[in-house]
Amino acid sequence: MRAQCARTAVSESARGIGQTPCSVGSGRGVPTVDVEPTSEAIARSAGEAMAALPGATVLDAIVMASAALRGDVVFTSDVEDLERLRQHFPTVRVLRA
Repeated sequence: MRAQCARTAVSESARGIGQTPCSVGSGRGVPTVDVEPTSEAIARSAGEAMAALPGATVLDAIVMASAALRGDVVFTSDVEDLERLRQHFPTVRVLRA
């Protein structure tokens, strides 16, 4: 199993906020974490989500946009905020990490 981690999410794990694939790595049964650059398409999609959902954060929107482009599931300790973003990214499943 390989986990994807948005490059912007690395800053959250460095601050010690929550647990993300970036912070747990192989310690939680995830043998490899790929750090993904934020493409223009992801950034635009995240910006559209933030425009549609005032109060959404850049990081959460980028994580959801990235997952939507890949058809992935998001594992997070911040379920409530990411579930709200599902209004814009309905194909993304959000599960508590």
